Amino acid sequence: MSIITIPTLTKAIEQRLSINSGEARQYACIVLDLFGYDDCVLDNLLDNADRKLFYLLEELGLVKSQREEFVLYDGRVWRIHLWILQRLAIMEHVKPIVASSVSTRQSRSSIYTSLPDRLWTMRKQTASQ
Repeated sequence: MSIITIPTLTKAIEQRLSINSGEARQYACIVLDLFGYDDCVLDNLLDNADRKLFYLLEELGLVKSQREEFVLYDGRVWRIHLWILQRLAIMEHVKPIVASSVSTRQSRSSIYTSLPDRLWTMRKQTASQ
């Protein structure tokens, strides 16, 4: 399971809402602050502004709402409303960015493999002295 970081969620929000990165980062910080290390958050923990943001992100497919019902011992029904982070959908929106950063890292590592062995031995000799 992939980890959703602030830059990842920022980029997904920025792409889906077509807003600047500063505003998208603010939204990402709010969302990840509420989710913490979990995939879901209880709706009753949200204030009205947070709930409005979550409804917007639900329309974009980045979070989804879910309702669960439990029957208590006395027969009453207890309902909870949850918001669930859609990790796969978020990663799909930033997949091209992640792929480009991986290819950049691979091209950087090829620089080291292209260096002649004598340069590596010189470094080893200098380090041992």
